[in-house]
Order: sequence, then structure tokens, then C-alpha cells
Amino acid sequence: MNCFWQRRSALKLIFFAFLLVSFLIQPSGAAGKFKTIILLETMDVKVVIDRSHWFQVQMKELGYKEGINMELIILKAKGNYPLAESLLKNVLEKRKPDLVLSNATLASQAAKKLLKGTNIPQLFFTVADPVGAGLVESIGPSTGKNITGRVHNITRETKVKLVLRLIGAQIKTRPIRFGYIHSNYSSSMGDLNELEKIAKKNKDITFIPYEIEYKDFPENIDYMLKEMSKGLKQLDGKIDFLWEPLGPFAESIKYNEILKQEATVPVVYGVNRDSLQIGALINIEPDAEAEGREVGLLADRILNGEAPGDIPVIPPIKFNLGVNLTTAQKMNIVIPPDILKLAKGNIFH
Repeated sequence: MNCFWQRRSALKLIFFAFLLVSFLIQPSGAAGKFKTIILLETMDVKVVIDRSHWFQVQMKELGYKEGINMELIILKAKGNYPLAESLLKNVLEKRKPDLVLSNATLASQAAKKLLKGTNIPQLFFTVADPVGAGLVESIGPSTGKNITGRVHNITRETKVKLVLRLIGAQIKTRPIRFGYIHSNYSSSMGDLNELEKIAKKNKDITFIPYEIEYKDFPENIDYMLKEMSKGLKQLDGKIDFLWEPLGPFAESIKYNEILKQEATVPVVYGVNRDSLQIGALINIEPDAEAEGREVGLLADRILNGEAPGDIPVIPPIKFNLGVNLTTAQKMNIVIPPDILKLAKGNIFH
């Protein structure tokens, strides 16, 4: 009998020792109470999916485990603003999350509206123009409110200078005319607005837009592609080059395929790697893995008590520069060595 109780006591000691060791080796990021996290995604396009994936990878590496110390609720808005609002509202009525992450512009706008007046933290990402979208007042400073995020963009001035460095010598007798075929989606409109401000200061360039009504994407991609074809015909003879817009429309591979088939002028700025593969001259964008992981680290800081309003709203740390040498050759452009060096790993033919 004494032997039985001794064995039972020993087993208890072993069990509690195991719990103690587990606690001590647990990553510090996952320490504390059970966390409820909502991830609201604008739509299932590659730029959104990739960053959500790497965010989840980073959280797992920090020690967050579904059902053990975390519940991650993923909501998919399918490019529909009313659906984004409805999905998030339904969850908020049932529980108070520790953090709401919003991936891309539409989801971020819906989340900000519903979280106004609450103390629930919001962390947005894959948003190209958070100022134009009404999420924050400026880029750089912290907000002092319950919202922060990462800007899915670099300055337009940098993009324009980079493109002009390559094509600036091709047209000297008049301003270079960039065609900009876009939907009236928020990030596209904000991007165009900022590019037009640059053009007003630089008399060597002008942007000529063609606007398409945004409809739920990618559900209505066929409609938007037909409108895009109309835009190419409308701009034919009026532009020298094409500049791809920010926003979900140009993220579509089909967008780039239509450009390749129907455009009569080169695409000098593409929005992503697919653009480069199909023939755009140059692209610079945040690295998907680095951006998603950075958001995971920010989420961990907020979940461990740091106020989102104290975290500056800035672009991600790492960017990828890419060029298409075949397009450059067709345009009689010699890519400078420093750009080729920066584009290492993202050079296409």
C-alpha cells in the first residue's frame, strides 16, 4: 500500500515537473491568457493569401497554437464591403476579440468602422494607401488610437524616379504620357491621386486615366476585363506607356494577359512578380514573407500589452525589385548595374 502511494506521489511530481518545464520553454510571445484573434480578408487573391499565410507561420513559430492558447477566426469578404461588415459584426456581437487583423483595403475600412468607439486593437496590412482609405491621418507617426498597420507600398516618388531613370531619354519633345487603366476601388483611386500630384510638380510626365466601375472581385472579373479592353482602345494613340494600378484588379494574372495581348505600348511599371513575368519593365513591392512575418511580430506585441496607437504606421522593412530584360531590350534600354544588383533573383526574360 505504501509502495502504491509512493508511486502515485512520484508520478505527481513528474507531472508537475513536466508542466513547469513546458511553461519555461514556451516561447515568450505566446505567454499569458488565451487569445482570440480575428483575421478579416478582403478577397482571395495572391497578394492577400500570401501575406495571411506568412502571418500564420510567424504566429505558430512564436508559440501560438490553435485551440491551446489561441483561437484564430478567419473571415473572407470575397471583395464585398457589405459582406465584410456583416461577417465581422456577427462575430463581434458574440465575443470580444483581443485583436482584429484586416488584410487589404476593403476589409480594413469595414473593420475600422465597426471598431470605432471600442478599445479593440486593429492591425491592418496589404493596404497601399491607408491615408486615402481613411484609416489613418498620415504615414510615419503612430496614431494614438486603437489602430496601426503596415503600408503595402513605397513612395510614388521613388517609383516615378526609378521608371524615369530607365525611360526618360526616350521622349524629349513633350511630356511622357502614362496610361492608367483602373477600377474605382479605394486603393486604385488613392494611388492615381498621388501619382497625379507628382505629375503636377514634374512637367515631363502626365498620367491619363481610364476608370472602370469596381464590382465584387474576382466574381466579376469578366466584366472588368471587357471594360479594360475598352480602355485600351480608348487610350490607343493617346499614351506612350502603361502604368499598372494598385488594387485587386491588376493583381489578376488575366489583367496582365490582356495587356500582353491587346496593349500597343509597353507596360513600364507592373504591380507584382506576375506582371514582370508577362512583360512589365520594372516592379518594386514589399516581400510577401517578410511583410507577413512582420505583421505577426506586431500582433504579438499588441497581444502582449503594447498599445497599437504607439506603433508607427510605416511600410514593411523588405522590398523586392524586379526587371524584365527582354522588355528592356525591345525598348532599347540598358539596365544600370546597380539596378541589376538590386534585382538579383527577380530578373526575367
